[in-house]
Amino acid sequence: MNQEDREIEIDLLQLGRALWEKAIYILLVAVIFGLLGFAGSKMFVTPVYQASAKMIVNNRKDDTQYVTNDQLNSAKSLVDTYAIIIRSRNVLNQVIAELELPETYGQLYSRVSVQAVNDTQVMKITVQHTDVSTAFAITEKILDIAPNMIMDAVEAGSVKTVEQAYASSAPVSPSAQRNAILMAMVGFALACAVVAIKFLADNTYKTDLDVQNDFDLPVLGVIPTLESCGARSKYSYGYGYGRSAKKGG
Repeated sequence: MNQEDREIEIDLLQLGRALWEKAIYILLVAVIFGLLGFAGSKMFVTPVYQASAKMIVNNRKDDTQYVTNDQLNSAKSLVDTYAIIIRSRNVLNQVIAELELPETYGQLYSRVSVQAVNDTQVMKITVQHTDVSTAFAITEKILDIAPNMIMDAVEAGSVKTVEQAYASSAPVSPSAQRNAILMAMVGFALACAVVAIKFLADNTYKTDLDVQNDFDLPVLGVIPTLESCGARSKYSYGYGYGRSAKKGG
């Protein structure tokens, strides 16, 4: 077991050395992949813009001054109910009809999301679209249609707009920076994998230690080539292990 552990340790050290020797090429591949990811995100992926608005949910219709904790908790629980109504066919199909959108209910449904803000009675309506003006128009139309639909369906409480529709000037996706980082990581991993595979597939002896480990025999001497002295000669008969000796040969 000690011999096997020693061999594994030597292999790992040699693998680490092989990766270190190719570090420049590995980093170069990572940079190239990162640049390709950035350029691809900018040129081939359609940007998506986002428009949002906020509405507050109230579970009472009267104008009393005080609001109890029970009323607040009840209003919070109504957010999920109101979200279902906002994304219902009754609301979104009317949005499609009035804006004359070339989309189906299912397509628009996937663009609209509704969620509570920090677990409060305020809900945020978000619309994502490839055209920023269309995203803004859809959000505004939902604010116009949804309150009456909600009042008719729930018959209790109220919902009011607390923040008008606004749209992002920059696309929310794709993130060119994030894609560049992910592609750089992929390139780094692939380059490391190629170096590791080439290392594991190499069956030549690189050092006298390799010979000792394979044959369990001491190396009495090593014949260097004249190339190691900075000169070539046709009369050089000695070859280094890494150049010609094969394992198992």
